Amino acid sequence: MISLATIKDALPPPGDYQGAVIVVKLIEKPTELWLQVTYGLRDHAEEVRQIHCLAAAPGSPHRHRTTDGQRALNRLLTAGKRELASPDPAVLPELLTGIRLTLTIGHKTVDRVPELVLRNITPSNPEA
Repeated sequence: MISLATIKDALPPPGDYQGAVIVVKLIEKPTELWLQVTYGLRDHAEEVRQIHCLAAAPGSPHRHRTTDGQRALNRLLTAGKRELASPDPAVLPELLTGIRLTLTIGHKTVDRVPELVLRNITPSNPEA
């Protein structure tokens, strides 16, 4: 039998880790454009996923989230020293995938199940 108590023990402890953007997906909904970013941690099998609303039509219930989504995209571009040369969101997966970063990881519990959460991203430390 699988014990849920072992999940927390399997997670890397909170702290700073070297990692990279491993998957970037654009999710188009009728009134929103979402960016899903998956980060991999070097020397760990776990992944951390974030989703951000980049754009929303007037009247969308998620319109208030776009400012935070655009800030998150800007932080990622800045940390990865990348420039967004085109307003076309289709360029984002190729532009962002592979960016090496230092990831500050924490834990949170959702429905009594622990999981990793990304607290901060900074440029990768080449010496680490």
